Amino acid sequence: MDSTKNNDKQTGIILALCAISAIIVCNTSFYGLYQNLINTLILIKIGDYELGKPIILWINEGLMAIFFLFVTLEIKREMASGSLNTHAKRALPFWGALGGMIVPAFIYLYLTNHDPSLFDGWAIPTATDIVFALSLLSLIVDNCPKSIRAFLLALAVFDDIGAIIIIALYYTNHISILSFLMMVLCCYGLYMFNKKKITKLAAYVLVGSVLWLCVLKSGVHATLAGIVVALALPTTSNNGNRSLAEDVEHNLEPWINYFVLPVFALANSGVSFAGTTISHLFHIMPIAIICGLVIGKQIGITLFSYIAIKLKLAELPENISMFHIYGVSILCGVGFTMSLFIGTLAFEDAVGHFSLWVRVGVIGGSVLSALLAVFYFKMLKLVDIKS
Repeated sequence: MDSTKNNDKQTGIILALCAISAIIVCNTSFYGLYQNLINTLILIKIGDYELGKPIILWINEGLMAIFFLFVTLEIKREMASGSLNTHAKRALPFWGALGGMIVPAFIYLYLTNHDPSLFDGWAIPTATDIVFALSLLSLIVDNCPKSIRAFLLALAVFDDIGAIIIIALYYTNHISILSFLMMVLCCYGLYMFNKKKITKLAAYVLVGSVLWLCVLKSGVHATLAGIVVALALPTTSNNGNRSLAEDVEHNLEPWINYFVLPVFALANSGVSFAGTTISHLFHIMPIAIICGLVIGKQIGITLFSYIAIKLKLAELPENISMFHIYGVSILCGVGFTMSLFIGTLAFEDAVGHFSLWVRVGVIGGSVLSALLAVFYFKMLKLVDIKS
């Protein structure tokens, strides 16, 4: 528990420092250097085949594929032997996560319904940054009851599942039939690896890399390749040691916490306020994102959890009350990396101030939720509750 809490704290602090650093740099004379760096073209060429993308897209489509691989492995582990291993444990965080996605999306759409160009951003406030949320819980609540952390983790896991589904179904562009067929073939190969219980990681890495290229070229977002590879990794071991899935998750964790997420935060948090007016900051889009994250998450998670309990669809875990559920709902308003990521997908081809509005809304909503969470948990004096 202590080791997990320490990791949560360290990662949260690093992410916060990266985000703040990016914002500071983008509001100094180094802004041009920052933009040139993240937009530098990296070209990979093998024979007649070449793949060229700016660094920002390598990060958002390459490193984030690894992040989703890690998240999917975490989901598999939690459903097998962790906080989601029984129906009773899955029910309450499931309903809470569902409400925490529906209500923020509704608030966003309600506030922006007069402007069709903003519609694609409806999913931005539905996301929760699982790393930041757990980090904040560890930072502000000493001796936090295990049941509260487990509930937050389970809810965030279901939130990630929802984000994955949204990306797959909504934020996928045109489909290339040839690449799609190649993608299906790679998926079948990974399925057979799993069925034959192949435990050589190199086989999954090789086919997974080809799959990533096929998914990238097919029009489906490339991060989905990480999900497929994670689902294929076997979760059983014949010699009593960690399974291949557990081994990969364990080895990836420091890379995710100390490289992938910090690099993503550095590349996507940069906001330049040069030439920005009050009307830009108070545009309806960032306001809708902030309201979705701050108000929508609180209403959605708390209300759906309460209704599920009253209808006996779910039960409150041990040592948790509705006051704790509400506190967790505030924490889930910290969308940050996940919300920024969805924002890049929603408006990647848009021109104008969309990128600024997304960043202002996400960062503003996340910071406000974090401050409210600190105040609320301190007010509850959860620091005196023993696990």
